[in-house]
Amino acid sequence: MLPLLVDEEDIFIFKFWLDNNIQDGMLYRNELFRRLREYDIAQRPQVYHLGCKLSQKALIVLSFTENKCSLWASLRDPEMQDTLRDIALSPLPELNFPSTNTPPP
Repeated sequence: MLPLLVDEEDIFIFKFWLDNNIQDGMLYRNELFRRLREYDIAQRPQVYHLGCKLSQKALIVLSFTENKCSLWASLRDPEMQDTLRDIALSPLPELNFPSTNTPPP
């Protein structure tokens, strides 16, 4: 399953208490999510790639604004929250796209 892509203007974001910290939460399509991490919008391709990996373990949403993007995980599976957060806090994968500066043959 692929992560859902959502404009942050279309979601309801709220604060809640979990793991002795105030967390960002989101209500989207009658599902509650926790923000795993926020990134600069320039990292969106890498964040989407990470979201694809995480979505094989849980329901994942990638939200975006003009300046940032965020990874969110469903709160339905609390055992996965620590695992997902650890993965999301690790360095983003490097993407190797073909160079567009190569002259055509």
